[in-house]
Amino acid sequence: MRNKQVNVSDRLFPTPVSQEHWQVETSAGTLYGTLDLPEIPENARVILMISGSGPTDRDGNSTVLRKPNDSLKMLGGHLVSLGFAVLRYDKRGVAASSAAAGDMANTRFDDMVDDARAWIDKIAGDPRFGDIGVLGHSEGSLVALLAATDDRRVRFAISVAGAGRPIGQVIREQLQPQPGFIRKKALAILSELEEGRRVEKVPFYLAQLFGADLQSYFISWNAHDPAALMRELDIPVLVIQGETDIQTAITDAELLASAGKDARLHIIPGMNHILKDAPAGRIRNIMSYTKPGLPLSSKLIEVLNDFSESLV
Repeated sequence: MRNKQVNVSDRLFPTPVSQEHWQVETSAGTLYGTLDLPEIPENARVILMISGSGPTDRDGNSTVLRKPNDSLKMLGGHLVSLGFAVLRYDKRGVAASSAAAGDMANTRFDDMVDDARAWIDKIAGDPRFGDIGVLGHSEGSLVALLAATDDRRVRFAISVAGAGRPIGQVIREQLQPQPGFIRKKALAILSELEEGRRVEKVPFYLAQLFGADLQSYFISWNAHDPAALMRELDIPVLVIQGETDIQTAITDAELLASAGKDARLHIIPGMNHILKDAPAGRIRNIMSYTKPGLPLSSKLIEVLNDFSESLV
C-alpha cells in the first residue's frame, strides 16, 4: 500500500514521492524492504540497492555503531529525484529481517546472492517498471555483480566502494596496521581459510573476524574474484570510489573498472566509505559514520546523474 505523497523539495536530503513496503520469501525466511518511488513510477528504471557487510540495514546503518548515518536511505532519495525507483532491503538476520537469520555456521556468501535474485524476481513481476539495475555498496558490490551474472533482466550495475580482489587479499592488506602478534596470528588463520580449510582454535580477539560460525561464509566469499567477474558482464557498470575511503582502496576500484567491458570509473574527491565528505584522517573520518545530518557528497550525485542520462 502506498504511503501519502511527499513533495521532493530539499536538495540535500530529497525524499521519495511515495513508498511501498515490500517483502520476499527466501530459504532463510521473509525479508523486508522499502520501495522508494519517483513522481511517475510507470516504466521507471528500478535499482535494487544492496548494503555492505555485517549487520547493515536498508538505510545503511549498522547495529555496531551507536548512531545512524542513513547513507543508503539518503542515496535512495537522491536516486528517486533522478527518476529511478529504488528497492532497499534488510538483509537476512538484520533489522526487520532478523527472524530470517538462519544458522550462521551454515550460511554461505551465495545465500546473499540468492536473496538478491529473489528481489529481482519480484521486481520483474511488477508490470509498472522498466529496466532493472543493481547497486551494491562495499560487500554488496560483489553480491550485486554476481546477481547480475547471466540474468538478462539486469540491464546495468553500480559498484560503490566495492573490492576488486578476493576478500582474503583485502583483509590481508587491512591487517597491516595491527600489532605484530595479532597480525601474525590473523595471517596464519587467513592463509588456512584461503585454502578452504577451517580453523578450530581462534583467539578471542579474532573471533569477530574468524570465529567458527563465520568461517564457512568467509571461505565461500573468498572463492569469488570481483575483477574476474567483471570480465563476464556485458552490461554498463559504473564503478564509484571515494578518495578518503579508509575501508576500501582506490586500487580496488581501478581493478574493477579496468576489467569491465563497459565500465566507467569515478573517484570522488573527499568522499569516504559512507558516501559523505570527510577528511582522510581516521578519527575525523569515522566521526562522520554517526552523523545522519551530514549530506551525501554532491559530486556523487553529479556522477549518478550523468550515468542515468547515459543509459539508453
